[in-house]
This record gives sequence, structure tokens and C-alpha cells, in this order.
Amino acid sequence: MGSELFVTARVKGRLDVEGLTVPPGVTVLFGPSGAGKSTCLSVIAGLLEPDSGVVKLGDVVLSALPPHRRRVALVFQSLALFPHLDALSNVAYGARSRAEALRWLERTRAAHTASRRPAELSGGEAQRVALARALASEPKVLLLDEPFSAMDLKLRRELGAELLEVVRGVGLPTVLVTHDAEDAAAFGDRRVRLEAGRVTLL
Repeated sequence: MGSELFVTARVKGRLDVEGLTVPPGVTVLFGPSGAGKSTCLSVIAGLLEPDSGVVKLGDVVLSALPPHRRRVALVFQSLALFPHLDALSNVAYGARSRAEALRWLERTRAAHTASRRPAELSGGEAQRVALARALASEPKVLLLDEPFSAMDLKLRRELGAELLEVVRGVGLPTVLVTHDAEDAAAFGDRRVRLEAGRVTLL
């Protein structure tokens, strides 16, 4: 199993989080738009330097490392797949080999998309490919920023259940951001609410 993620971070006017812990499994970070959810992900990933605070994974101080050395995978709402590459090549971009990439496509139930480009994928298929690409890079932490927001309720529920199964299997501390309270209740092992940059409910 992976180590516990610990976050204390302040970004003036945007985020003031004290002692947020994320154990292996899915922690849902939810709250209204502008609450600081994506800011928190950016701090963890190293894309935004906080005014003060620390990000740790077990005994490793991630905030002392540049983003490319943190082993943090971030899946954006847009999924950000390479449009000119097929699904297998997208996943192989971060994997040790194409064989390993194919194993992750199989694990996320997307092996049938291997030869198709992103424009040929459904929303659910693209989400599975993006998740496979993130996990193929062997991250220590997984961050998901509104990954299901463009999908209908039935598909969100199906993919949320699949996501939980995969993430629990690899034992990663995972933060999933959503603004939807029902999604928050359905998707995570635990839930944290942000309002105006502060944790208001654990």
C-alpha cells in the first residue's frame, strides 16, 4: 500500500488548508466553484507554489521537489490526450513499454480502444484511457480534476465505481475533485469539503 499524503498550504485569497491527510484510496474534495479545489491539486502537483506550507508523502517532502520528480499524476477535466496518437500510444507515452501500456488499458477496461485516436472515443472511453495513461507512469499520488463532469449521471456512476476498484487495487492516495455533492457521496472512500479555500467538513 502507498504512503499517506499530507498537505498544509496557504495561497493568499485562494487556499488555506491545514493538515489535510489523504490515505491510500479515493478522497473526494468537493465544494462550490471557486472554493479552492483545483488550487489545492495544483499545489500538490507542484504547478503552483504556495505562500507557505508543506506537501509530504510519508517521510518524503514533495514540496521540496520540482514537479517532474514528485511522481504525481494529474488527470485534467479536459483529459488532455494527444490527439495525433492512438489510445495505446497515449498510454505508452508514460509507460515503461507498449506491453505495459496495453496491460493498463486492459485494467481500465479500455483495451478495445487501443488503435483508435481520441476523436474516435466516447467520453467514457477517453476517461478510461486518460486514467490508464496516468497510472502507467507509476505515480505515487493520483489527482483527478472533475474527470466525469461532461458525462451523464449513469455513466458517471459506472466510471466512478470502476475508478474506485482500480485505485483501491493499486493502493494510491488519490484526490478526486468535484463540485457535485451527490458525486462526492458516490465516488470516494472519504470526503473533504472546501469552502472559500478552507476545509469545513471531514
